[in-house]
Amino acid sequence: MKEVVIEEFQCYKTPMPERPVEERIKDFEEVALGYTYELAVQEAKRCLQCLEPNCISGCPVEIDIPGFIRCIVEGNLEEAARILREKNALPAICGRVCPQETQCEIKCVECGICWMYCPDGCLVLTEDGFFVPDYDYCKGCGICAEVCPLGAITMEVELK
Repeated sequence: MKEVVIEEFQCYKTPMPERPVEERIKDFEEVALGYTYELAVQEAKRCLQCLEPNCISGCPVEIDIPGFIRCIVEGNLEEAARILREKNALPAICGRVCPQETQCEIKCVECGICWMYCPDGCLVLTEDGFFVPDYDYCKGCGICAEVCPLGAITMEVELK
């Protein structure tokens, strides 16, 4: 497997295309339409390919999430599907009901990129392992929020 270096990170989630509300209120069909390949690659660019990926331990079935994502970026969808099926016999079903934002994605905020870019060192590591702004010292520049690959840090810059 060739090594993939994702040169530009996408900071925010790629919104999942959904059926219009006017249609959805008339039936019980799926709301989410799913990503096109191009949108899937765009979303995959949020992955940092960490050396110690905490997202795997956040996944109840411990899927190799960075490996799966790397295959999507490479265009190797067959291998991506194999990685999912390695640990999960029903990935299509589980993918629909998985609350990834409270499992694997929340673990990703431990990457520390925000901390590396904060010009004043105003981010602290909580007992839970998350970086958060220390508002007693934070000047509100918003750099940490800009560089966060997940959009996990949000802040409203208060002009003083």
